[in-house]
Amino acid sequence: MSVEAIEPIAIVTDYLGLVTALRRRIVELGTGMEAVDAVAGLPARYTSKLLSRNYKTSLGQTSMGPLLGALGLKLAVLPDDEALAKVIDRLPPRGTKGPKLDDAKGEAWFGA
Repeated sequence: MSVEAIEPIAIVTDYLGLVTALRRRIVELGTGMEAVDAVAGLPARYTSKLLSRNYKTSLGQTSMGPLLGALGLKLAVLPDDEALAKVIDRLPPRGTKGPKLDDAKGEAWFGA
């Protein structure tokens, strides 16, 4: 199935949008955050902390995958031509210094 054929349940452009979409998904599934913790293998009440609007704890490398899996979600990264048009002039060409991206895989410093 191609990405174009998938109807998104949310379009997210910032962290608050992601948190809101994940909270809505929990409601849509008719379950609670502690049940999501159990399925995701996260500590009790951790999802509540992750999806809090206080942002004291945020989604990261360790929690993102298990939380998405428990909610039956995948993330797709799509180009946003309108947003790019606003910043393209401020993005200089890549230089010779700094971390290198593997052009074939798009992988960087995570060593994946």
